[in-house]
Amino acid sequence: MKTILKIAVLSVLFITSVSFSQLVTKVLQYNGPGNQVDKCAGITQDNFRYVYATGVSWGSNSTKEDYATIKFGEDGDFIWAVRYDGPGHNIDQATAITIDNAGNVYVTGWSRSGSDYGSEDYCTIKYNNNGQQLWVARYDGAVGSADCYYYDYANAIVVDNAGNVYVTGESWGNDDLNGDYLTVKYNANGVLQWAKRYNGPSSKNDKALSIGLDANNNVYVTGGSEQQGKGYDYLTVKYNPSGQQQWASRYDGPGYLNDIAKELKVDGTGNVFVTGSSHGGNSKLDYATIRYNTSGQQQWLKRYTNSPINDTDAATGIDLDIYGHVYVTGYSKSSGAASYDFVTIKYNGPTGNQEWLKRNDGGLSDKAWDIKVINKTCIAAGDVPCWDVFVYVTGESFKTGQQNDFLTYGYGEGGNQRWESRFNGPTNGSDAAYSIAVKPSYPVIYAGGVFANDYGVIGITELSRNGSADFTGLSTNYPNPFNPSTNISYNLAKESFVKISVYDLLGRTVAELVNGKKPEGVHSVTFDASNLNSGVYFYRVETDYASETKKIVLIK
Repeated sequence: MKTILKIAVLSVLFITSVSFSQLVTKVLQYNGPGNQVDKCAGITQDNFRYVYATGVSWGSNSTKEDYATIKFGEDGDFIWAVRYDGPGHNIDQATAITIDNAGNVYVTGWSRSGSDYGSEDYCTIKYNNNGQQLWVARYDGAVGSADCYYYDYANAIVVDNAGNVYVTGESWGNDDLNGDYLTVKYNANGVLQWAKRYNGPSSKNDKALSIGLDANNNVYVTGGSEQQGKGYDYLTVKYNPSGQQQWASRYDGPGYLNDIAKELKVDGTGNVFVTGSSHGGNSKLDYATIRYNTSGQQQWLKRYTNSPINDTDAATGIDLDIYGHVYVTGYSKSSGAASYDFVTIKYNGPTGNQEWLKRNDGGLSDKAWDIKVINKTCIAAGDVPCWDVFVYVTGESFKTGQQNDFLTYGYGEGGNQRWESRFNGPTNGSDAAYSIAVKPSYPVIYAGGVFANDYGVIGITELSRNGSADFTGLSTNYPNPFNPSTNISYNLAKESFVKISVYDLLGRTVAELVNGKKPEGVHSVTFDASNLNSGVYFYRVETDYASETKKIVLIK
């Protein structure tokens, strides 16, 4: 059966904003062969500006829901789409995606091996960058009596620099009819290395939702672990690379009811940051963000509730900047009867002190589902290299008289709102963004989710306050690292004076490549470093309306 694929590149669709307008330049709409519900669960982007998305797509009445994984280029052009129908020809749902440095693509989720509930297995697939399936690894954690139903739901995936793959989720593994954390490691060829379960002290339900690695490939997972009569607690576990448990840290909020961690991030020194929703008693659900050190000891805990409303406040995502500061997002009850707002908070990484909070009301009810923080090189006073931090949040927004739309915000490091983008999908139905992807070297922010009943991804090109395409992020160079030369390309939204200079680590100018007026469009210049020593350099592009600095590495 032929797959229906709709792709549109929209060059003049402006999204109004309280800050300044944005341009949605790329729209990918995927309707699977079954012409029913298709949903993007996650997106990611490689260093060559290709974008990858995975999710669930109805195949037919005989195959039901399948994995659907898509690759497309920076101009929104379709590269490939691959589907996976499991051995049970039943429900198969991809939940997460990641890529490695070689451009291989990894997706995970769950897939039924039979026709009935209880036959769900972890299912992890590796594709090369051409979409060729390299391996499929299924994991069935069922043990116990034959008359029980056992499921395995994979929720998160991460890959280390050697190509080892780590997956975590929830698995029913004994006759008490409750799930455990199940974390598995595969080598680069998809061969199982170890599988580790965590069963909480009450032998109730435990479900892992997020996974991360530190620089030494220690593995961290978090989620919710149920205690008898007390609901769920945050439960964060650390394993060494061999799968031996190092510690397990629980957090039970002041309401002694449900506390579920949604996501974790690990910094460069092995500190672990966890966020989610925690019952605060009279305040109902609150944001709760925790920092653990590498030994699993709690360093600080920060809660947020929208006082005096004291209703549902649920954190859904977390990310870190290069300085180790913490950014969390989610949704928070406002004064309306069924009204929620995006709330994004920055905490100081070492101390946990709140540095800023942004509350955004995009309509009647708004829920943020994902956050990404990127770091761009800059040049401070005295030509000293530094970093600029940018924060991006996406989710869904409902307005009176219409259905849900994609809603995405961009913030600066200080919490200043740089822009707002609302997108109503092509079918004018209910649209929601669940995942966001952005790279420092490219000014297009991708948000993926669902357009009504179709799989949807949009690309948002950042615009300057005068409505022209923001230069920041529009330059790139290839190759990098390089020897002895690299080509620097840059894109001008309008005619401008352009200066491009190259600096060493001490801020000294080592080359001036461009110094003059250039017309609108794409340009390139070659930097020849034949007479320079190996090392790190920075090139800086300055125009009439923006500037940008990037790191390049010369290896001889």
